Order: sequence, then structure tokens, then C-alpha cells
Amino acid sequence: MKKNMMLAALAAVTLSSVGFSATQIPDWLQELHTVIDSNCGGNDNGSISTYDVKKFNATAVLNSLKKADKRKGCGSDRVYSTSREDAVRRFKREIQHQAIKECLGEYVSKADYREFVALFENPQNLAVFAGNISEDSKNPEGCSYYQYLVYRKDGVRVEFVFDYTD
Repeated sequence: MKKNMMLAALAAVTLSSVGFSATQIPDWLQELHTVIDSNCGGNDNGSISTYDVKKFNATAVLNSLKKADKRKGCGSDRVYSTSREDAVRRFKREIQHQAIKECLGEYVSKADYREFVALFENPQNLAVFAGNISEDSKNPEGCSYYQYLVYRKDGVRVEFVFDYTD
């Protein structure tokens, strides 16, 4: 037993020294993400992964969101959160949208719903981002998707996309 613990510790140190993260995605979060992304997000567009906290760059993340929207032909049809608080506010407003509210009510328990909201509200998050369709969008059919990203301080990145495009 002691030998196995020493080998595991050595492996973790070795992996982290060559750039691998020892961050584990919590099972409850993986399960919650799967349920929401598969049933309420539309087209399994979201993702959950790990990232290197030391290399995190908020400007690069925001620029990446904008670049991806531009590639989809939605650059001028999108608006972005200006702060973590703004992203949380946008997220909380979006989950009150009737279709999402009904879907979450059907597939997510009340306890899991509270965890879902708490994921975004957690003051320990490194960053939270939101990208939404603008109110004066010229392409509502192609750009009606709402993207939310959470970068947790433990190195877990979670993305939910609520997609209303045709």
C-alpha cells in the first residue's frame, strides 16, 4: 500500500513537470454537464475540460470567443459580458427563458439546479464569460445561441451553450 502511494505521488509529480494537469473533473459536475448539455443546451455544443491555471489569460479567452463568432458569421450580432458579475447576471437571465426553464425543470433535480447556479455564482471562480445574441441582430436565425464559460480556480473549465439556431 505504501509503495503504491509513493508511486502515485511520483507519477503526479512527473506528469505535472511535463505539462500534464493532475486536475480531476468532479463526477457530479461531469454528470450535471452531460444532462444539461445533452437535453437543454442543444446539439451537445458545450464542453468540460481542464486548463492550466497559471497560463490563464482572460483577454485571450474573450478574443477566442469573438473570433469563433466571427467565423460563424455572427461577429456583429453578438455581445459579451464585461465582467464576471455581468456574465453571471446574463446567465441567470437566460435560464429563466421559458424553453430552458422547462427543460431544466424536466431533467435536473432542484438540488442539481442549485448546484448549476452555484457553479456560476461561486466567488472562487477565476473567470466567467457570457456571449449572447445582440438585441439588434441582423441574423437572429443563425446567431441565436447563448454561450457561458466558467473557469474554476481548480483548473476545470465548463462551457454551456443554449442554441436556438435553425
